[in-house]
Amino acid sequence: MTVVPRVAYKRIEGHFFNQDKMREMLRDYEDATRDTARNDIYDDNVGHGIGKHSDPTAMAAIDAIEGGTKEIQRIRAWLWVIHNVVEFYKGTSNGQLIDLYYNQKLSCDEVAKEMGTTKQWFFETKGEIVTKAFTAAVQKKLLKVF
Repeated sequence: MTVVPRVAYKRIEGHFFNQDKMREMLRDYEDATRDTARNDIYDDNVGHGIGKHSDPTAMAAIDAIEGGTKEIQRIRAWLWVIHNVVEFYKGTSNGQLIDLYYNQKLSCDEVAKEMGTTKQWFFETKGEIVTKAFTAAVQKKLLKVF
């Protein structure tokens, strides 16, 4: 049994299951931003770094790396959460469960059979993984404790 609220549990699992779509959305955004930034580099109205105004090319690069819409920032934060949880459990049975269940999309029964464990172990371990992700999501201010 986990202490993670049910709504947060479902949200975390949804992000684990959809991490490929989130990565694709982020990649598309970064490609579009990079293409736009390239066009801005050759704009003749740029101050060429002189004066008291910020460099628009540098600002576009910073926006492409760190910025973006609130949705893009949220996607980056969720991918950070997922990455850190996966890295934490890498090389363990929990890491194998993450791969089989969230990446390969096997069912509970299939994962338990593949790993030679019980369904009870599966649900306890999945709860532990989601609790770890919940802690990271709270740290990134994606979820609230109360």
